[in-house]
Amino acid sequence: MIDNADITIINKVVGADRREKFVPTMISGACWYDVRSMSQAEMQREGSARVVIRIPFNATIEGGKIYLPEEEFKRVSADDLGKYWTIQKNAYVLRRHIVQADNWLFDPFSFRYGKITELLPEELNRLRSEDEDFFTIVEYADNTQRGSNRSKHWRIGGA
Repeated sequence: MIDNADITIINKVVGADRREKFVPTMISGACWYDVRSMSQAEMQREGSARVVIRIPFNATIEGGKIYLPEEEFKRVSADDLGKYWTIQKNAYVLRRHIVQADNWLFDPFSFRYGKITELLPEELNRLRSEDEDFFTIVEYADNTQRGSNRSKHWRIGGA
């Protein structure tokens, strides 16, 4: 695999107060392949886009976070969310980091940990409308159970 992208996976977490929060995880060294197409029928154009992402087992994960399967991640306490990451259907993936050149693109910022702790729905909607490399995860596979470390990876399909 040729790594050609830094990505941010944005997972949805429902807090104890039943509010949705979005927790980003930045990953360096992923392989990003997207297909964009345009079709026209009776004076109406329609565009579509799909993306396939492969995250190597030895990719650099923000803060040394540990991967957990989706069901296990749902049971993680709010205090421990910063230690883990996952891939979920209907989560979001962005082809860049949300921190660039030490400029934070979103708040709230945690001074205690020195990083962004969560994204609010309004910020996520703004990001979705402004960035063409923003996709919803529709499928994923954990291919890290067998094979050498060079062939182990997580695969994400998005639309």
